[in-house]
Amino acid sequence: MLSVESQQKIEELLVADKLLTKQQLDDAHDKATKEAKPLIAYIAANNLVSEEDLTRISAKAMGVPYANLANVTIPTEVSQLISKETAETYMAVPFGMIEGQLAVGMLDPTNIQAVDCLGRKLGQTISVFLVSRGSIDHLVGQLHNNVAADVASAMDVDSVDDHPKVASKGSLENLVQDAPITRALNAILDYAAQSKASDIHIEPREKELKIRYRVDGI
Repeated sequence: MLSVESQQKIEELLVADKLLTKQQLDDAHDKATKEAKPLIAYIAANNLVSEEDLTRISAKAMGVPYANLANVTIPTEVSQLISKETAETYMAVPFGMIEGQLAVGMLDPTNIQAVDCLGRKLGQTISVFLVSRGSIDHLVGQLHNNVAADVASAMDVDSVDDHPKVASKGSLENLVQDAPITRALNAILDYAAQSKASDIHIEPREKELKIRYRVDGI
């Protein structure tokens, strides 16, 4: 969520960097107001400024690092650190190491709680960069489905409410859908569907769970 100060700074930078004229900005203001849309959202939706330029300007206004990852290929050892589900949940993807820290592109690097949770999940000190949605989609597309990582993420005890509330009938269905075991089962079934598996074999062991899929009769 942009602060009023950040939005004003973005408007100033759009004109200063000659991405919009003062007249174009004023016109966008008027049309955004008529459509009851935030100005920045209106500019993005109507392609008045490219997504990357708008992201770069936003990063400068918010005082956070920016990265254009449209042509970046994630190193294999880095892509194995995160599941596709986690990346899509946090809208964040690690893309390399910079000065001994794991570099992570995020849609909202100002969300301190999300940054802390992601750092704990990845088990490393992370350095976050503001990136465009296009960059996120490009990187997520490089992540391979990892059922073990997805199930582990779904069963993460840190995401379970330590103080559950009494559920009303209307919210019971949502509680069931959000339960860790439900998310884990969904991850297992999603992987089976994507792999076109005919059978799923789940073998509970003392300290782990072994999941095997039969694909093409094997």
